[in-house]
Amino acid sequence: MKIKWGKVIPWAAVILGVFTAGCASSKQEARKQAVARWQQVRTGVTAQMAEQQLQKGQPERARESLVEALRGNPDDPQLHLLMARAQFELGDLTAAQAELARARCLAPRLAEVDYWQGILAQAAGAWEEAHAAYLVACAKAPDSPEYLCALLEARLALGRPQDVIAATSGRFRDFPTDARLRLLTAAAHVQLDDLAKAQAAYEQAIALDPSSEEAKEGLAQVLYQSGKYEQAAAVLESLPPEPTPGRKDMRPLLAACHVACGRYDRAERLYESCLANDPDQMPLRWKLYEVRLLSGHAARVRHDLQALLDKRPGDAQGWELLGHACTLDGDLSQARLAYTRAAQCGGLTERLQPYVAAIDRQSRDSDRARPSADRDVQARAVTRVEDDAAR
Repeated sequence: MKIKWGKVIPWAAVILGVFTAGCASSKQEARKQAVARWQQVRTGVTAQMAEQQLQKGQPERARESLVEALRGNPDDPQLHLLMARAQFELGDLTAAQAELARARCLAPRLAEVDYWQGILAQAAGAWEEAHAAYLVACAKAPDSPEYLCALLEARLALGRPQDVIAATSGRFRDFPTDARLRLLTAAAHVQLDDLAKAQAAYEQAIALDPSSEEAKEGLAQVLYQSGKYEQAAAVLESLPPEPTPGRKDMRPLLAACHVACGRYDRAERLYESCLANDPDQMPLRWKLYEVRLLSGHAARVRHDLQALLDKRPGDAQGWELLGHACTLDGDLSQARLAYTRAAQCGGLTERLQPYVAAIDRQSRDSDRARPSADRDVQARAVTRVEDDAAR
């Protein structure tokens, strides 16, 4: 059969054109998919880098990284969430709220958005709002101990310790190795003034996490409040001698334990170490002088206080301590002047009046009663110092 090339060639051209167009379309689609995959990988790498920068305390660099990532992928909710965290670390709560709103629109079921909404509300002191946000986060992600702990902290801040205990009692089996739940339970028992249960909860937390400074600090405070000064001191001495960043300085509490146990020399050294770091901590300086009075160094305390009160003439507590020092040093006339000055500077009259009255009584008594009056005034001064040593 003879081929009619005049008809075949046009049809071949059409088929070839269609095939060529299809190949070009497939190549374009493949190119688009490749670019999208590359953009996704690049976004993931940038997100990881921003996360690391936030963990290292570099929120400014994290924000710069995220700005670039969001240019290429503006609809990624995780990027907006990370940007909210960066803005929060930088102190821009308004910008952080805006980023959270974008993340919520893009991913309404993302529990981490509600969790961070709670953190922002907590930072603003809006504990009811924070509690509501944490509650939503827990509902979306019930297996997250992080969200549960945040919810319980909010309840503690709202003064709802019974709710905390009720919530944690049923979740210990879900999180058997999480020490934080025990810590929160202990704090709830402290709020309820149930020190025995608080002690047990802190001890459980330490058993789960022996390195937890927070648990040891809490246990030491509960032991001290329970009058178990030796045990409290033992726990505190297992902590680092200097306070770690972000943690409370526990040396004053350890010093108070030593005072309660009659170890005035150790307490004195601890107060001195605290003042070496910050000489302007006047409450600790008063405690140092009180301990020195208990140690029998009345003359030294008197000298130091007189020099200090030349610079702080309106300090009622300083004048009261000077009155104790003068009393214990045997100078009752100067003690009376110091107590009177303390009252004039705003000291509690009901506390100071018995000291002045005892001194006045001695001045009216006969010489035979003088030694007894001396002892009475000195006893009152020492009792006052012992009562205040752990304040």
